[in-house]
Parts: sequence; structure tokens; C-alpha cells
Amino acid sequence: MVDQKAPEDVGLTRDMAMQHNWRACAKCFGLWWNGNASSNGVCPAGGSHAGQGRSWDYVLPADPNDRV
Repeated sequence: MVDQKAPEDVGLTRDMAMQHNWRACAKCFGLWWNGNASSNGVCPAGGSHAGQGRSWDYVLPADPNDRV
């Protein structure tokens, strides 16, 4: 059985922005953001990341004021 917790129990707040469209790569097993229609990004395992349609849509907390 999966231990499910409320968002506030793991440090998330209701006013925190959430960013969806993160996918798990079938090659490197990492997450990459699939919101860029022109590219899946560069995979450390070679080529582009590959979700192969099997990946869930992971939702991560995001701060819209942060810049990368």
C-alpha cells in the first residue's frame, strides 16, 4: 500500500505554483520537462529523452519568480 500524504504534510502550500508536464525518461530514468514542443532536451544516455507515451504527468512545485 502506498503511503499518501497531504501536500501540507510534505512542505507544500496551497498558494505554491505547480508545474505539470514533467515526464520520466525510459533511457536515463530521470525527469525532464516535456513542455517544449520543439525538443525533449538532451538525455545523458544519448540523444533526446524518451517518454514513449508510458510516462505519467508528474507535477512539481515551482516558484515562478525563480530563474534558471
